[in-house]
Amino acid sequence: MRRFLSMTVLLVILGCNASHQSEPVTGTQSTAGDAITLSADGIDLLGTSLNFPFTVSEIAKVIGPPDRVSRLANHVSTWDGFGLVVLEESPGDPIVEMDICFHDEDELDFSPKHGFDGIVRYNSVDISSDSKRMDLVSAGFIQDEMLESLYRAEDGDLKMWAEYDNGLVEITAAW
Repeated sequence: MRRFLSMTVLLVILGCNASHQSEPVTGTQSTAGDAITLSADGIDLLGTSLNFPFTVSEIAKVIGPPDRVSRLANHVSTWDGFGLVVLEESPGDPIVEMDICFHDEDELDFSPKHGFDGIVRYNSVDISSDSKRMDLVSAGFIQDEMLESLYRAEDGDLKMWAEYDNGLVEITAAW
């Protein structure tokens, strides 16, 4: 698992030097009532079920086209208004990773401009930007032994990480 996470970070960092982005598109903004449910079978995005494997175009049918697409080592699609970033190896390929960011970010070109305002539901536990560490534990996340700010969970092919640093920063799902 650490190897996968290290490889993902390495690919993103290496690809940053050769990024090409499409022009931004005006997207919609998430609201407090929006929900993303994660499970071993897939995700439920705003009431629409998407079974693994699914693609960027399937997400776009639910929340509109991405605001930006960065062509790095992977293709990275960003929905600014939903705090959502997804990675696919090539256009049209199934998504291999999805980041749900709970706070505004501007660290990288593909970082979402706004955090996700809704909830992420996992194992019948609602997780939001206001969640505490115990909420992650209640949902089945286990605190990493080496990195105190990292929590992880596995459910079949679904692997998840949650970063908690003075509040919930993001949840990453990979399959």
